[in-house]
Formats: sequence, structure tokens, C-alpha cells
Amino acid sequence: MRLKSHQQLKRLALAGSFWLLAGGVQSVLADTIQPPITGTPTGGTTQPPITGTPTGDTTQPPITGTPTGGATQPPITGTPTGDTTQPPTTGTPTGGTTQPPTTGTPTGGTTQPPTTGTPTGGTTQPPTTGTPTGGTTQPPTTGTPTGGTTPISTVSGCRENPLDGVFCKEGKQICIPAAAMNQPAKCTSIPGICIENPELNLFCDDFGGQICFPDAARGIVCGSCKEDPTRGLFCSLKGKPLCEERPNEGIFCNSIPPSCIHNPVSGLLCNAQHQQEYAVTCVPDPTKNMSCNADGQLCITTVAGRQICQNDFTMDNFDVSNYRPEQLALIDSEDEMGRLPKEFFAQMQPEAFQEFRDDAYGHMNSTQVEQLPPEVFGQMNGEEFFHFAPEVFQSFKPAQVQQMPRQAFAGLTAFQFNQLKPDALQAMNRNQVRNLPDDVWGSVDAEVFFNLPANALEGLDEEDCEQLPPSIFAKMGSNFMSKLGENCLEGMEEEDFALLPGEALGGLNADNLAGLPPRVVHDMTPDKFKKLQPQALRELRDKHPRDMLDMLGNMLTLKNDGISADEIAMVKDLLPTGIKMDPTTGEFSFADDFASDGTLPFPTLKVNPEDLFGDLSGRIKYAAPFDMNQGFGLGGAGRSGIDLLDEALRIAFPGFKFRQDKEGFIELIGEGEYAGAAFDLVVLNVKKAPKGTPPGVTTVPITGAYLVTTSNGMELELSFGAPNLSCLAKGLPNHEVEYTSENVMIFNPIATTNAATGRREDNGSTPIPGVSGGRGKGRRATQTPGLTTHPATQPGERPYGELVYASDIGIEDCAGFVQKIYPTLPNVNSFINLLVSSGFSKEDLFRHVNGGVRVRYDVDGNGQKELYEVVPDFPTEAPAITRGKVEQERLAKDANGKFVLDTLGRFIYKYPYNGKLLTIPLALVPVTE
Repeated sequence: MRLKSHQQLKRLALAGSFWLLAGGVQSVLADTIQPPITGTPTGGTTQPPITGTPTGDTTQPPITGTPTGGATQPPITGTPTGDTTQPPTTGTPTGGTTQPPTTGTPTGGTTQPPTTGTPTGGTTQPPTTGTPTGGTTQPPTTGTPTGGTTPISTVSGCRENPLDGVFCKEGKQICIPAAAMNQPAKCTSIPGICIENPELNLFCDDFGGQICFPDAARGIVCGSCKEDPTRGLFCSLKGKPLCEERPNEGIFCNSIPPSCIHNPVSGLLCNAQHQQEYAVTCVPDPTKNMSCNADGQLCITTVAGRQICQNDFTMDNFDVSNYRPEQLALIDSEDEMGRLPKEFFAQMQPEAFQEFRDDAYGHMNSTQVEQLPPEVFGQMNGEEFFHFAPEVFQSFKPAQVQQMPRQAFAGLTAFQFNQLKPDALQAMNRNQVRNLPDDVWGSVDAEVFFNLPANALEGLDEEDCEQLPPSIFAKMGSNFMSKLGENCLEGMEEEDFALLPGEALGGLNADNLAGLPPRVVHDMTPDKFKKLQPQALRELRDKHPRDMLDMLGNMLTLKNDGISADEIAMVKDLLPTGIKMDPTTGEFSFADDFASDGTLPFPTLKVNPEDLFGDLSGRIKYAAPFDMNQGFGLGGAGRSGIDLLDEALRIAFPGFKFRQDKEGFIELIGEGEYAGAAFDLVVLNVKKAPKGTPPGVTTVPITGAYLVTTSNGMELELSFGAPNLSCLAKGLPNHEVEYTSENVMIFNPIATTNAATGRREDNGSTPIPGVSGGRGKGRRATQTPGLTTHPATQPGERPYGELVYASDIGIEDCAGFVQKIYPTLPNVNSFINLLVSSGFSKEDLFRHVNGGVRVRYDVDGNGQKELYEVVPDFPTEAPAITRGKVEQERLAKDANGKFVLDTLGRFIYKYPYNGKLLTIPLALVPVTE
């Protein structure tokens, strides 16, 4: 059936018929494709954005305010309680030997006086420590320390002592450990800033931030991670939880803390012993002599014609010299596997090896694995490989590793990977490394990492490098550094960059320099910049001009210290073609032909989630936004973005002004007669304004965005945001809140424990993508606090959710109010790419500021494209993905290639996220412009 007009399309919508998004590379809408449309929005008008400040009773409640826990963390001192408190810098560590204090009496019995002195004003500072070991009080040291060789100076009341690594920055003491330069650490304790104690694995980064390397043997725990080896829970070197999956012991990692997962919908069951079981359906296969008995058990016909079922199988009725390969599917215990001689495995054929059940591989021992011919691994997948016991990985040979397809490595854990011997590691290639799960790298041993062939490291991506321990970067040489790709370095953290030796900086090339994230470039000092290879910087300028500009703009250390003539001279020859720099201020200006697509880099906000969100930081994932308090110049020099926004706004909306809060949201504040009016916005893009565009504010109806054109020719795309992440996290105590760079919130429920059974239950733990509205005073809550979702029940209905804040939430702007949220796509860019790969033109796809997608399509092939909105509902299910199994993002189709529709005529979108496979219904709604 072909539609002849837009009116026919609307009539079909109201009649309950639906039109699908076109599928396949050709994107041909033929009679084989079912036509759904979920209807015209109420009133036939364009759907409003799902954020903003509604009117009347539906006005969104404020979600701004001071986040609880945002104060500065106290120094790490005192006596730890259990395994939750940070270790003291002094005291008796595990093992019974007394560690020396970081100040006081050093080894050798001589008393080291604390570094104090006479600050400005002539009064004597008290010592930084009290009574050292031995019980005698040390006198304060004034003037020149013993020996008279240590240069000490005072800067704004801050005492510098370079030989002890103590410096002053903006009037505050910071600790710069010599360990960053591959020399012995010499930093003293700086209370309230950073504590350096190598014996307790405590170090300071270049800006006085604390770095902690956990050590379970000594009871050193970092951050909020608590190790519990009996439950398979360990801590990475960055203090993040890691889970060792041990299927044969009932430990699975789909939820943290790990334990048995009870989710019958996904086939996951817990038995009376709290062990993991699967609900498995027997599938007969006459071609393999496999059948099912009345009890649903798998049965195999032997060579002699005898039928043996699962419960009847023993090694006594298995003939190792004369058997059918499918009989191996009956072996399911360590005892049965252990009775197979090593010679049996030495003669194993690939076809027979594939007949073992996945969990049977976990019962193989090292001798058996060592005997396997390399070719048996050629068809192995991640689900199978991950079942091998960690200790057998010590027996893998290079020839066996070489034969493995890359998908096999998708199932490995760090505990398995760390068992591989150097010769086996050397056999790995970049594609195999690319398929290793992200969490493998969080606990990778340095010896293992540096035994990989350098070329194999090209397979590391952003998520992999984000997990790498800082100790790996501290040992990085130029050869390995040069092989870390651009995508990998995008995951580098500030503490990683602080520990890089000078040799590693010299190993960076133009391609991976382009991947340095803004949070790292923020800490790029002139000294570090000069360690980069000049040729690499020139190639970066020529090959990746915007990345070069991004680096120069984000070197905030320059602006913090005051940009000097020397620093301007340092970069003037590295400016891309089309960019000019003010020789006095360092501000950039750009030619009309710079950046073909118009996008420009801009400094991003420097965010420390722990400082910003306090005890909530572990539940808030945060993509740092643009820093509008910076300018478009070297190190953020020049007029700030806020000044430019205010200037443009005065033309269009007198009585309002902008400011950026500490979370990065742009607040539009009313003054005078508009006092009390406030909106929260985010900057989505910074672009070059079309030539001749006057300063001011315009809107884009098709995307819902606001465009602010500044007086210096920049165009800022603004959208309504979801402010105060602390409110959202407080309102959803059993969820993790992820705020993405796409202006999308994802509420990811944390698995809970059933009080009656003690089981970790995954039921209902479906991640919910959604965005919150702006902050006007919302209606008071009368219902129970928490999140309630209201999925669509009929075609054309708009799904929504209500987040009810408790009256004692602790944040005044949110207490007792109701916040509406609306479901969105978890990853808009990914979905757009999926449609492009299915044949849609990218020019016909639009990212709406409400977190959705709009698409233009020629319905009847007459050259007239109509506009539709893709309206997602809340995910209907989210089964756990087995470790090692690869799930692809897709639009579900049946065996005939037709799209699968739900009962409301919506097509089904499958999206893997956070170990789940989300099933999201998508409706296609015509938009009236």
C-alpha cells in the first residue's frame, strides 16, 4: 500500500495503522514493510520539547542547590575502622611492623623538626604535626632548616620547600612528588591537601590531589571500594570495584556486589544454597542423536545405540576410544572431566571440542589445556573462553593464542588475563586486545601489560585506558606511548598524566596527541608542553587543526599563572591556518574558511566529582560541559563565554542575565520585573556563526535549540538542561545517575538484596534514559517519594515519569516537589548512525534538544519529504548479557526481514547498555511544522 498524501498518513495514524522506519541498505519502502504511525500529537501541533518550565500545576520543581557532601574532604589521618576507612599515614599496618610517621622521627633515630617557620607578620607557625613517636614535642622550626641548604620562601602566606616537593600555587601549598620524575619521593605531609607516604601507597599528583594505590595484603583501601574476595569483589588500582566471575562457584558480575542473581525472565535462578543455576530448555537435534526425555533432560544415543540421559551419565558408561562427539555435552562436573586422560585432549578435534557445554570448560585442568591442539581454539567464542579457570591460563601456548579469534577474548576477566605467560602474551594481536573487556585493564599487572607486543596496544580504546592503573602510566616508555591510539588517550585521567615520565611525553605523536582529553590538557604546564616533540606538534597543527586549537585553549595552567610573552611565543608557530592570536591577550580569532562544518573547540569545565558531589560522587557519572567562564583563547584567555552570552541576551531579552553554576549548567536569571524567573540551560555546541549574522538569539524549530550569536562571530547552541545532579541522585537513592555529553540522563538502578532470602535480585533493574525539566517551582508532592513511570497505553500517547522528592531530602530547592521526566534514547548519536547504516541520509536526521531524533522521509516517492519524530517509551525489558556474548544495536526484524512491532504498533529497538540488552519501543509520530 502506498500513501498518496500527508492527509492519508494522518488518517491512517488516527485509525490505528502504523508506518515503520525504512530498513535495509536500500531504504526502500515496499509493500513488505508494515506501515505504522503512532498518531498525531494532541491538537495536531508539534510536540513541545520535553524539558523546560511548564505552566500551572505541571511546573517543574527546582533541582538546584548545594549538593550534600560537597565540602572539602578531610586529610587521610586517623585510625581506620574495618575496611571502610582510609588508612592512616602513621600507625601499625598489617604485618605488625610500625611504619614511621611522615614527619617526626625518621629512620636512624634523629628527630626531624616539622617544616614551619615565621610567616608574614612575624608570628611563629605551630608545627604541622603534634607529638612524634617517642613522646617528645618537636619545637617549631623557624628560619632556615638544619644545614641551611634548603631554599624556603613565602608566597601569600604559603611556605615553599622545593627540596621536599612543597610549592605554592595561588597561595595554597601543593605537593609535587619527585616520583613523577622517576626519582625517590620527597614530599612531606600537607594536612588537608595531600598526604605523601610511599609505605602506605599514598602519593600526590602535580596539583596536590591525592592518589591512592590499594594493596589488599596491607589492608590499604582507596575511595569507596571494599574488597571481599570471598564474594569475588576486588578493587582496581583506581579504587573502583572489580568482580571476578567464577561461574562454577556461583559468582557472577552482572550486579555489584556480586552474588547469585535471581531473574527468572533471563533464565537466572538461585538454588537453596545461594548458588547460580540456569533455566535451560532441552532442544532435540536428531542430526546429532540428541533428544529430550519426559523430564526435559538431554539424552544422547551412543555408538552402540544405547540412550543415555543427563541424570544417568557417568564416566563408567563413556568410552573414550569410541564415542559420539555429542556425548561430551553430558559432562558437567570436575570429577567427570578430571577422569579424562591428557591423551584424550591431545587427539581432540575442533568439532568434538565444540560439543562441550560452556560451563564444562571450567572443569578442565592445566595439563588437559596444555595438550589441546591449537586448531581447537579456532571457533571459540567469549562465552566459552570465559569459563576456563584462571589457573589454566598459565598453560596456554603461543600457538594456541594465535589461533584464537578475537571474539574469544571478549569473555576474559582480569584474573584470567593476568595468568598468561610472556610468550603467550607476545602472540596476541591488536584485534584480540581490542576485544578484551574494559574491566580487564583495571587490574592488569604491569608485567603483563608491558609483555604485550607494542603494536597490540593499538587495540586499546577510551574505556580501556580509562581503567588502566596510574602505575602503568608511571612506567610508560616512548615506544609503548607511541602505540596508544587517539581513542585510548581519550580515556586518560589527570593522575595518569601527572605520573607520565618525560620520555613518555616525547613518545606522543600527532595522532594520539589529538586524543588527549581536556581534563588532562588542563594540567599541561609549559614545562610539560616543551617535552612534546616539536615535529609531532607541527603535524598535529596540520593534520588535526581543531584538536591543536582544543589543546591550546584547554591549557588552563597558562591563564591561571598569567599568560606571558614567552608562552605566547611558545605557541605562535603552532596556530592552525585561519587562526590568529592577539599578541597581548592570547585571544583567538578565526577566518571565515576555518572549520568546514563550523564546529569550534572551547575550554571545558574542570570538574572533580568527589569535591562537587561528595558522598554521591560514586553514583553520579558526569560528562564535563563547556566552561563558559573561560574565553576563546590560549588557556581560556579572552572575553568569557558568559560575558558574550550576556551581551547577546541584552539585545533579545533585556531583564535577564546568564551565569554558570558549579555543575556547569547555564542559569538564565531574571532581574527587576522578571525577578524569580529562572531557567537552566546547557551549551550543546560552539560553532562559527554564518558570515554576516548579527549578534542576538534565534531558535531552530526543527531541533528546538536556541542559537546565541556573539559579537565575535561564535554561535552557541543552547538547550534546556537537567540541573542539580545532586537532587536527582538524592531522589533516587537506589540508582546511579549518568549525565552524558548528549544532554541525556540515565537512571541505572543498583541491584538490591532481598531481606528475606539474602539474594541479590536483578528484577526491575532496567536502566531508564530520561531528561528532567527546568526548574520552576513544581507542585507539591502528595504521593510516596521515588520514581514512577507511566508508559504509553495507546497509540500517540506520550510516556512520562514522575520523580517525587522526599520532604527531608536535604536540598531545599527539591524537598517535597514532583519532577517530571520523559524517556529518551540512551545514545542519540549511535541511533542516528544506525539509521544512516540502514540507508537514511544524514541530512534528513535531526537531533532534537529533548534527547530525541526527528527524521525527514519521502513516504510515497514523489520527492516530498515529511517530518517525523521518533518517540521512545521506557524500556520494556533488559535481560542480562552473558559475559563474552556480543550483542549488536539493532531494530528487530522477523525471519522475513520485516520489522517486529509491539501491540501498539511500535517497532522494537535493541540497545546493549551496561551489561543489559534494553528493549525500547519506538513510535514514529508525524510532526506538524
